[in-house]
Amino acid sequence: MAGRFSIVMAWVLIALPIRAQNLDADKARCYSTDAGAKVAGCTAMIDAKVTGADLAMAYNNRGVAYMAQGLADPALDDLTHAVTVAPGYANAWYNRGRVYEGLYLRNRAIADFNKAVELRPNYAEAFYERGSTLLGDLRYDEAIADFTKVIALQPDNTDAWAKRGLSYYDKGLRDKSLREEATADFRAALKLDPKNKAALTGLVLVDALPPGGAREVAAGLQGTRWNGASGCPIDDIQFIEDSRARVELKRVIGSGTPGEIGYTGWELAGDQIRFSFGNWDAELIGTVVSAERIDIAFDWRTVDPILRSPVPHSAKCKLDKAM
Repeated sequence: MAGRFSIVMAWVLIALPIRAQNLDADKARCYSTDAGAKVAGCTAMIDAKVTGADLAMAYNNRGVAYMAQGLADPALDDLTHAVTVAPGYANAWYNRGRVYEGLYLRNRAIADFNKAVELRPNYAEAFYERGSTLLGDLRYDEAIADFTKVIALQPDNTDAWAKRGLSYYDKGLRDKSLREEATADFRAALKLDPKNKAALTGLVLVDALPPGGAREVAAGLQGTRWNGASGCPIDDIQFIEDSRARVELKRVIGSGTPGEIGYTGWELAGDQIRFSFGNWDAELIGTVVSAERIDIAFDWRTVDPILRSPVPHSAKCKLDKAM
């Protein structure tokens, strides 16, 4: 009997370190930046019946991985398990709030963000997401307060500056003082990040357009089509997603110039839209004047067919939004 007991104990002593090593490997995968590896590692931890903080972490991290994979339902299930196992787990409340926010369940999202900042009073990310949700719910004063808190905690958070500016703008479309507050925030964001799209969009709203005039021009340029006026060398411009545009000319405007330019890049810079044409020697800049009009300045070069030397051309005209 003593011999059998000794053998059993020997196997136990061998198995325990192996199990511990496997658990360590699973935990490392559960923290992986790869969603698939994260799901596998966290699932192994849950199947191994870990408890307490480890179990809450495994559910939280797997929920985050499911979020990254666009799987809202299993993400919600896991994050609900996480906050049930560990009600003081601020990060799990925050992550579940993000899932609700993505599903446009704003009241539930706000409730979870409330819990996250209650547990962690300086949780900048939770204040930012709550502010974004409040802005989407048109609760401007509360959104401004949250973005102000984020800016106090993270002065270099460009998105918080831009979102607070948009909150000021949306709160008082015809209030000059609020427009000035909005402009100041947009410019603060651009000092930190000159290519911040939200801030560039905001400057279009407050600087180039009249109060209440075409938030959709800046926020909704993508997917719109604009026609060149009579005498304009541009036939039309279609703004396509991912900062691409399709530009067509009304006619061949010089030797070596295509009748259709094709696809170009574009980006907002203040109230201007700048187009890039790759290897073609041309510059096209559009200025947003209103919700229905963009003025353009078009400069390009062609090659003289006899002298083989560059010939400059230029045109200024307007584009009208296609109905």
